[in-house]
Amino acid sequence: MALDRNATKQATLYAFDADSPALSARTLYNHQGPARALFDIPQTPDIVEALAGYDLLFFSGITLSLYGAAGRARFFDALDRAQARGARIAFDANFRPRGWPDGPVAHAAYEQAFDRADIVLASTEDLRLLFGGDNPTERLLVYSSAERVLKLPDLACRIVMADGLDQVVAAKPVARVVDTTAAGDSFAAAYLASRLAGADPVTAAEAGHTLAGVVVSHPGAIIPRSAMPGFLQPSDGFTGRTQA
Repeated sequence: MALDRNATKQATLYAFDADSPALSARTLYNHQGPARALFDIPQTPDIVEALAGYDLLFFSGITLSLYGAAGRARFFDALDRAQARGARIAFDANFRPRGWPDGPVAHAAYEQAFDRADIVLASTEDLRLLFGGDNPTERLLVYSSAERVLKLPDLACRIVMADGLDQVVAAKPVARVVDTTAAGDSFAAAYLASRLAGADPVTAAEAGHTLAGVVVSHPGAIIPRSAMPGFLQPSDGFTGRTQA
């Protein structure tokens, strides 16, 4: 897929305060991010066609927040076309309230995402911010019958499958946490890569915990290639592309 260049747009830039216990992020600019134009304007068909060339498509709640109603409709249509051609859909709830005009708009968009997803990754924090209430996890279980990976606040996740599997998978404690940036993204990456490689959900969750533990032991979101766990080393030849 070719990438368009646009001299009038700027990539989103975040600055993290590494000395802050909460590692607070400050957005320097993101209102002109090129990603915002992908589906908010009628798009050339090559992007929609390219999406169908992958085994799995992954997006998050932040993706949904980039577009208006028309853009989200185009985005969901592209997902539907890809899914009809065999692609699986993975959705990370990753809810950030400030990205949405109001709760009902967010709820409607998330319901559409949950309805399409084959795999849903969410945290109890995301769900509480999105739905409120004492037991927001149950809202997800009602909305979606997908493969659900619920990250819990006590360094564990709950796997819920349509076949009846409902299991908590605990993470091993990390000896020294340096920087928690990208911990959730790292978990999702290892989980999805493992599932695509044929691992069962519990093994994939263990892989997600392992990679997240390595990432938080290093400063920044990008770890040295030499630190990558062996099962995710590029030499394994995994690409994620659909094989002809």
